[in-house]
Amino acid sequence: MSEQHHEAVMSGHGFYNKHSVLQAAAAELGVARLGEAATDVPVPALPQPLFVADYGCSQGQNSMAPIAAALEALRSRTDVPITVVHTDLPGNDFSSMFELLANDTASYLASDPDAYALATGRSFYEEILPPGSIALGWSAITTHWLSDLPSAVPGHIIAQMSSNPAVLSPFAGRAAQDWQDFLRARAAE
Repeated sequence: MSEQHHEAVMSGHGFYNKHSVLQAAAAELGVARLGEAATDVPVPALPQPLFVADYGCSQGQNSMAPIAAALEALRSRTDVPITVVHTDLPGNDFSSMFELLANDTASYLASDPDAYALATGRSFYEEILPPGSIALGWSAITTHWLSDLPSAVPGHIIAQMSSNPAVLSPFAGRAAQDWQDFLRARAAE
């Protein structure tokens, strides 16, 4: 990843949580599949920890239902403590997420006393957690964000609005490389 200053994309103070209904609807399409995956992943025996990763958590609202579904499926198979690691960029408003985890009735922590929540501020286009540490990972719709802006888009704010191949090509290349980086990092973790 290039050395650039990255501004926070989302407004803080729970703004995203209040204005992400479409994202929640899109994520809902994958919750059942996540529950199915949780019934198939290997689970460690005590004293080994079990880690679940939430890649691209934003402010947490849209993570509650998927992570709760994953924990419910895992709990049907094990009673080991489960640590959920929420990840997003360093400028993310993690305080809104922790407030939600502590006080919202939808929080998976409210229904699972042996679940623990952590957060880390790093791009998911790189390895975030130690090799071989993650039993199950979740990412809903966040991979549409590119790791870097490959070029300007003359006359537009969205690259896809341009019909110029010279404008579109760097974006397609960046998206392909980002996807490979994402998969490589998840395979390692």
